[in-house]
This record gives sequence, C-alpha cells and structure tokens, in this order.
Amino acid sequence: MTEAREVEGAGQGLFATKTFSAGEVVLSEDPLLVCNPNTTPEMKAIREQFMNIEADPPKHISSSTSNSCISDLKIPPTSTVDVDVKLIHEFRGMLQAAASYALLTCKETKSKLQNLYAPSLINPNENERSVVKLADDACSFLGESQVLNSHSPLLKLISESPDDCKTIMLVWSCNSFKGGLIYDTTSRINHSCDYNAVITSDAFSSSSSSSDDKKQIIRATAEIKAGDEISISYLGSITYADCTLRNERLLRDKF
Repeated sequence: MTEAREVEGAGQGLFATKTFSAGEVVLSEDPLLVCNPNTTPEMKAIREQFMNIEADPPKHISSSTSNSCISDLKIPPTSTVDVDVKLIHEFRGMLQAAASYALLTCKETKSKLQNLYAPSLINPNENERSVVKLADDACSFLGESQVLNSHSPLLKLISESPDDCKTIMLVWSCNSFKGGLIYDTTSRINHSCDYNAVITSDAFSSSSSSSDDKKQIIRATAEIKAGDEISISYLGSITYADCTLRNERLLRDKF
C-alpha cells in the first residue's frame, strides 16, 4: 500500500500506492532497532561493552525511559576528541546507537539499517558537515584505549567496519524517533509543515498492550490519493510555531 521512491533533494520518500481516507491506518510497523531500550537486560547488553561503567544500570537510568542508558559514561577530552558540551547528548546518542547496532546478529536487519538515509561520509552538504564531523569524533573516541571492553561487539565493529559504524550513527541522527526507534519504512517518511499523516499510539485498537509500545502507527489526516507522497511533521508542538523557528529546528535536528 506504500512504496519508497527517490525524491529530488530529499533522498527517498514514501508514497501511497492506494487511496487512504482521513483517519485510515497507512502503516503499522515494528522497529528495526531500539537504540534507547527501557528494559534492564537490553540496557545491560549495551553498557557492558564500555569500560568504566557498571553493566547494571543505576536506578535513575533503569527507572526512566528518557535517559540515555549510558548517561553516566564520562566523555572527557581525549587526544583526538573534544566535544562541545552542547553536543554531548547527540554524541552519547551516536555511541549508544552504534553499541545497539553492534549487538544485532541478523544480516538482513543490518543491511536495511545501512540502506536508510545518511549524509555522505565523503562529500556531505553544508548543512550536514557538522553532524558528519560529530560522527567522526564519536568513532575516534571509540577507537581510543580505555573506552571499550576487549569482548565488546562494538570494538569489533569499529575495528573491522568503521564506515558502517559511522553510517549507523548518522542513520540514528537522521531517522530515529523518540526512544531511539529506527524503522525500515516509517523512517523514510519526509517532513512537511503541510503534512497529510500523523504518528499515533495504538489507542484506536481494542487489543493494544504494552508489547505494542514500540509499534509505529501512521494515520492519514486527510485523503491521500494513490501516487501522493506521505508526509508527517518532525516538529511536534513546534509544528505550530512561526516559519523561522520551524526552519531553525529542522536545520538543528533533521537537516
């Protein structure tokens, strides 16, 4: 009912292959990758890859879905990296995304993630240079001694496939939703201030449960005809702000 197509100046977009009525479910999808898990075993699998933090998450992390599960990982200046304090949150998110990706065992899932949009590593455009530089710095940090445990899958990833590691950091930065969720199809939906679809919870379903928390449901807000591009707002409450503020937020968060 949908398909991805190339969009000039915007990579790929998602298009309807049938007509959807207002309120109709366009897409329902589970994530390919959860970069900010909310269960202790998943957090522990990420944390135990790093040196100098305990594998078991502290209470203030394990009891909150809003905190990075490696928020207690110290990121001091190193011989190659000195991160601007304003970028520490995104820097940490890149590290966590790479650690989550390194734990995957399914090659098909890894391939799908690597095929999502990410800025060029070699020739990024002007708006993307800063985030590519941050991913470069994150990979350099991971390559430093005293950062990763010797058994860490992330150490193997950064050693054997540094470009894949950098790409997944950029995929996270460009495509993830709240909770660090990355989707195969939903992540291809482009932004528009004149959007025709929204992200909803499963509250419309009588069978919704906590197991559906990570399922992404896209509903049409108006009729979407076959052949139309499906769009959502990336801005949340900022969607209703003035144009200048909306553009600033898009450039900051989603290029």
